Amino acid sequence: MSASMRAIRSLYAFILLTPDEVAYLAAEEGKPDGERSKEFRARPNVIFEFGYFVGKLSRSRVCCLYTGNVSLPSDVSGMIYKRYERSIEEVAYSVIKDLKASGYTVA
Repeated sequence: MSASMRAIRSLYAFILLTPDEVAYLAAEEGKPDGERSKEFRARPNVIFEFGYFVGKLSRSRVCCLYTGNVSLPSDVSGMIYKRYERSIEEVAYSVIKDLKASGYTVA
């Protein structure tokens, strides 16, 4: 199902950011790999869908779960971010609390 179809049927979204890609500035292209300033990023389609859901649902209805040293978008103040180390279960209680605050009944 496409992101737009999920947004039509959804009232809350979770975005999972994982450090799947490595990026560096074009100016560092000629440097040896060990000398480049690397940034670990989520895949571009995930970042796109993140923005899509924020625009469709609002910042208060999108929760970003992230792990590792993944770069977070820099211009999204007011967003809900939750960091976990090994398992999303580490933030489960906090997620349930946020869902309840948004009016959801969670068993």
